[in-house]
Amino acid sequence: HCSAAAPPRVLSVALRNNSLLGPLPPELAQLSALQHLDLSSNNIPGPLPPSLGTLPSPRCPPPPPPRPNNAH
Repeated sequence: HCSAAAPPRVLSVALRNNSLLGPLPPELAQLSALQHLDLSSNNIPGPLPPSLGTLPSPRCPPPPPPRPNNAH
């Protein structure tokens, strides 16, 4: 999700269950408006890069989880 501000800024990144491998790039900390980062269900080893600790605390709750698909 992006903000409507000028210039637009990334607010949310959802990459869950994408079979990601390896460490996170420290460049993620350049997303200074980031409020929500979902990397669950991937194979990312080790701790988060220290640079991510400099991001501001979320100012709003994360988006709700996707609804289950009830199609048969």
